[in-house]
Amino acid sequence: MNWQRFIQCRSSSHFEIRLWCGIRNGEVSFYRHDTPNADCIEISMYEMNFYAWEMMETECSGIVKSAHEQFCVKDYAKMCLMYLRLMFREWNLDCPMTFDEYGVLDDPSFERLLNLHPQILEKVTDTMYDGTLTQEDEEVIARQSALLFGKAGSVSNPHPMISLYCTLSEMWEKFGLNYFDLMKMPLREKNALRMIARMEGQMRAQQIEANTKSTGRRSR
Repeated sequence: MNWQRFIQCRSSSHFEIRLWCGIRNGEVSFYRHDTPNADCIEISMYEMNFYAWEMMETECSGIVKSAHEQFCVKDYAKMCLMYLRLMFREWNLDCPMTFDEYGVLDDPSFERLLNLHPQILEKVTDTMYDGTLTQEDEEVIARQSALLFGKAGSVSNPHPMISLYCTLSEMWEKFGLNYFDLMKMPLREKNALRMIARMEGQMRAQQIEANTKSTGRRSR
């Protein structure tokens, strides 16, 4: 992987993950909110954008061939490790983390990160999927796209991604964004815009087909 290229295109936006760790009945317990007699562990991660997701997914994909077909298989365990190493920004623990010349966690720091409690690592890697659309998001976007590009031409109480699409549509040449701008967009927004654009194309194709049929009936 071209580390330097990855770091250049990685989002500069970041977010914090906080867990409170305490000892209860002789066992380590973790809490999502401030809890008495518990220490806060804070980890800052860079936000996943479209470029980062595509590059990591490509790096962690392989082709499996059978007798008659071939399949693309993704190693999500490897992808989680890449996410931890490439998207880690900082933490509040006493042990400082260091990075190589490209801005990627060096080997000793990465090992320290992996030595965290599994529950903490699970919480961090779960955020890798925060940029993806949920099934509910897709259903709402599909329904509102049909209204937006259909006869209604508008949507009441639009999904945030529908609003984003309409805003960007007013810019130069639909979005006014070049390839590198799109690569740096947050993954969730990029996926939503791509889905809405696909819906727009489908609705316009249906309208053209309906108009063609209507014209054909009148000409008879």
